[in-house]
Amino acid sequence: MIWIFVIVVGWEGELHDKIQGWRVEWLDKPMEYVSKMGDGLSLSMFNLSAWMVGSDKAKKVARVAMWGTVVAEGVVLVMKGIINRERPFGGTSRWSSGFPSGHTTVVFANIAIWGEHYPEYRKVMVGFGGLVGVARLYLGMHYLTDVVAGVVIGTVVGKIVDRMLWSE
Repeated sequence: MIWIFVIVVGWEGELHDKIQGWRVEWLDKPMEYVSKMGDGLSLSMFNLSAWMVGSDKAKKVARVAMWGTVVAEGVVLVMKGIINRERPFGGTSRWSSGFPSGHTTVVFANIAIWGEHYPEYRKVMVGFGGLVGVARLYLGMHYLTDVVAGVVIGTVVGKIVDRMLWSE
């Protein structure tokens, strides 16, 4: 299993360079906006809005999702502090290092929670989350393993928080 990780980590630098070679100026700004929609603040504003004006069910889901956002951000912060992986563009502080992708973790924690209670929209949510991950790669903020780890960690965190806080 470790050898797979070593091969992927060695290969993802080349993938990063290839993705950066595909960048086009007209797509930079839209990708920045997509990336921004996946951060904790934007998702908190979405959840707050749903809690304020949504149906009773949406208010309940939004409350759980807010906690999911907080827990996901906490897990990311602890992991970044421990792992301290350099981002593709170079040195950053320990607390803003690359692994895992915080945007991807938080958006997938929210998708796990909202998708559990609105399964008819799950595919659209996962598509949006995937686009956030692609934007993080496109903008050169993360390596592929940072984003994939964010998907896995966020999904697990979201499911755990939902199971702990949801009551019928």
